[in-house]
Amino acid sequence: MKDGLDQCPSSPPGDKVDANGCSLDTDKDTVRDAIDKCADTPAGDKVDANGCSLPKDADADGVTDDVDQCPTSPPGDKVDATGCSVDTDKDGVRDAIDQCPDTPAGDQVDANGCSADSDKDGVSDAKDRCPNTRPGAKVDETGCELLFEQTERGLVLEGATFATGKTTLTAAGKTALDIGRRGPGGQSGSQGGSPRLHGQHRLQGHQRQDFQGPGRVSEEVPGFEGSHR
Repeated sequence: MKDGLDQCPSSPPGDKVDANGCSLDTDKDTVRDAIDKCADTPAGDKVDANGCSLPKDADADGVTDDVDQCPTSPPGDKVDATGCSVDTDKDGVRDAIDQCPDTPAGDQVDANGCSADSDKDGVSDAKDRCPNTRPGAKVDETGCELLFEQTERGLVLEGATFATGKTTLTAAGKTALDIGRRGPGGQSGSQGGSPRLHGQHRLQGHQRQDFQGPGRVSEEVPGFEGSHR
């Protein structure tokens, strides 16, 4: 081609050229056909010096698709070397949305990544030996209801109720007292002997008094103080 018409006057020797005298680039990837090792590069792909497509990163997580094991990672998530969202405590909830990032190994978790606690007593189901604790009850570290509350005067038994105006335990009071003596698992209510029971009871026409009695209490408990029905 005459120099006056050649738009690419320095085309490398041996290159096939178009009508303008420019080296052919069939796939339009900016790498001329004479050295293009990937002559059919898809339109729009970024290529290397050989005219071959560079690895893509569809989810833009910094890990190219050819090694990305999680090609649809949510935008903004931190990912590991495999392109998967980081889950530090391995609970199945990615760190980006995990509200409890230090969940103990093996605990079942909710959608927020927090240990499941079916009875809402503050003890996770994985450690809860009493999974059906009544609402509002105080529990120990195993998730079981505290039947006795330690005070300066001794142990206070919850639920030791008396009939109105009497020192006779109600049916519920007897049950509470029995459980209190045995414990929720059938064991003694305390180590080294029976616990001392405390309560408060107001009888009509009498002043409020405090009372302590041994763990073994009969149905009639003269002077014993507990809530009345």
